[in-house]
Amino acid sequence: MENVTDEQAKTLKLFAYYAQGYGKKEVNTGIYTQDCQEDWRDDEWYGDGSNLESYEAIDNCINQIIEEHDLFEKLMSDCDNRGQLNINIDCVERTLKIDAYETKFDTNPSNDMLELSDIESEDLIKIFNYMKSKKYFTMSIPKEVCLGRELFLVLIENVLLPILFFLYYSYSCPKNL
Repeated sequence: MENVTDEQAKTLKLFAYYAQGYGKKEVNTGIYTQDCQEDWRDDEWYGDGSNLESYEAIDNCINQIIEEHDLFEKLMSDCDNRGQLNINIDCVERTLKIDAYETKFDTNPSNDMLELSDIESEDLIKIFNYMKSKKYFTMSIPKEVCLGRELFLVLIENVLLPILFFLYYSYSCPKNL
């Protein structure tokens, strides 16, 4: 393994054997940050359909790697944002992969508020199609959600409304998307 000490490589290798003993080929866990420091972490590793309990040696090893490579500092462009480190261990190939994500929260300087009811359903469809064409996200909505308008509205209000708010004011809802 590159960029890890011999002792860390040994710990990671032993953990890979431990995980394989439970039928895992690949395992993942996450560490979540706020204010440029760890906020909380998963205490289990996930993979191949079930969870695997973590233990002190692997937790310490991951902590050392994070500290030695300044991953929390490199993750955040601003301490007001939240971040996430996704840690993946391929138990067969013996590889460690750490992906970093940052979530930036921002406000609209115009102080305008946008309610879901302010957007016509045709405009929602146009916005979603525009977002998909620009590869903002790919999403499939389960059939049971499509059948229940209230469930769909809950999804929109809790997950997608912040994105729509940004797009609505950034692109002024162009009519010919």
